[in-house]
Amino acid sequence: MKGILYICEVGSIVLDENLEIVSTWKYPKSAQIDSYEKLKRGELPSGLMDLLNSIKNIDALIVVESELGRSLSKEGFQIEDASNELIDELMFKKISLMVKSGLASSKDDAKDKIRNFAIALSEFKLRKVSAKPDLHIIEAIQALDEIDKTKNTLFSRVKEWYGLHFPELISFFENSTAYVKVISKFGGRENIKKEELVKLGFSIEKAESISISAEISKGGEIRKEELKRISDVAKEVIRLDSLKDKFTSYIEKNMGNVAPNITAVVGANIGARLIAKIGGLKKLAMLPASTIQVLGAEKALFRALRTNTRPPKHGIIFQHKAIHSAPKWQRGKIARSIATKIAIAARIDAFRGRVDKGIEERLQIRLDEIERKYREPPKKKVREIPEQLKKKTRRKKTRKEKKRRGKKGGKRE
Repeated sequence: MKGILYICEVGSIVLDENLEIVSTWKYPKSAQIDSYEKLKRGELPSGLMDLLNSIKNIDALIVVESELGRSLSKEGFQIEDASNELIDELMFKKISLMVKSGLASSKDDAKDKIRNFAIALSEFKLRKVSAKPDLHIIEAIQALDEIDKTKNTLFSRVKEWYGLHFPELISFFENSTAYVKVISKFGGRENIKKEELVKLGFSIEKAESISISAEISKGGEIRKEELKRISDVAKEVIRLDSLKDKFTSYIEKNMGNVAPNITAVVGANIGARLIAKIGGLKKLAMLPASTIQVLGAEKALFRALRTNTRPPKHGIIFQHKAIHSAPKWQRGKIARSIATKIAIAARIDAFRGRVDKGIEERLQIRLDEIERKYREPPKKKVREIPEQLKKKTRRKKTRKEKKRRGKKGGKRE
């Protein structure tokens, strides 16, 4: 006799070929979702094995779930795949089978159990997805961008506002943080002293230049009230700069745990941006290298497709030092090599979860090879214009020239 193993939401049922109930295993109430998920993944809970071992007169078992069928086959069961007609019939009779097998007391009870199970399963899957560490990295890198944007906006405001009082000060600084620290500490330009600047870490020459500029500044006078407001905004810029450093450290630490191979290839910042752009590590691992290469350059790519011009060579990965510091004619080749290694690294991170020490080394060998092999720029190809086209272009130019001079058809008016 052939048996049919049917997995439903609250239990597993074994049927004969006439769809009559042979035996039933009801999942423990506290582990309904866990048992159902295990069976769908092809795992064999002890309850199912007890159920199948208790049935003696079944020669073969028809199974709907292919993964479960493979696992049972390894345990020595004779397995057959269920036909589409049988699957449809089981689905159609699902409520009545649950009632007959004792998994539900009535049809309404069966419907309630299926509904409650569906809600509980959705909540379980949502919790599982929300706990993925790469989602936290995505949120962190987006928060870092927003902090950076806010910091730059506030810094611009401080620069504009304080520039009314001491416009020469900004020319002494390349670093925005050092500039706002000076404003926050001294306030008005009359308080800026050479000795105090030296204590802050400035060189004697620079401190002297700043103090002299403060004395002869072309800026206007400012009230204490305005200086207080400017100082408040400057302190906020300093606080945001400190927050940015904390987020950078957090991303580097977590990328080292979640995606160590991607971090080794392109660094934590670029790796996190690639994961954030596509929406997750597994999604990145599914992409071909050619897509990873232009990820972040979608506008340029679609413009190239629309106008039939050259497509972009790189997107987010342009931030990699090896690409943006390379000569233009090498960038495309370097971008392809890095994108290929990112694709491999993402697959290792997503599906193996271990560090491949050779991937960074192999990338460096390829980069050295590109630098050595393509040291000189390629020669530009000069396209030869056919003689007939030359004559046509010449005639066209002549007609245009005649029109410009107010002549028509080469005849004087």
